[in-house]
Parts: sequence; structure tokens; C-alpha cells
Amino acid sequence: MCCLKKSRSFKYSILLVLFSTVAIEIIQLVMNYFYLGNRIFDIGDVILNTTGGLLGFALLSAITPILRKTEI
Repeated sequence: MCCLKKSRSFKYSILLVLFSTVAIEIIQLVMNYFYLGNRIFDIGDVILNTTGGLLGFALLSAITPILRKTEI
């Protein structure tokens, strides 16, 4: 249960999205350096993915009380 409460934290969720997005972008940068694909590092992807994580967290936070009321 402690992990479930921790994952509902706003700060934890945003940092998780941010770090995973940056990790993927760094992998793309390394792949491009070694000619393993035609991928580029783009800061716009980091910003948009983090914003999407923020919106997803907000949506989950808004829907969770509604879903709890409808449980039997």
C-alpha cells in the first residue's frame, strides 16, 4: 500500500514522467550518434510528454472520487 500512496503524489508522478522521457531522449541521442537510427533529441518532446503526464494526473485525480462513489 505504501507504493500506491507514493505513486499518487503529484511530485512523484511528474518526476517519473520527466525522467522516463529524458531517458528515452538520451537513448535516441546515443542511437543517432552511433548511426543506429534516424532519431533526434528534441526538447519539445520532453516538454509535451511532461505536460501530458500532468494532464493525465489531473484527469485521474478528478475521476477517482467519482469512481469510488459508484463502487458497490
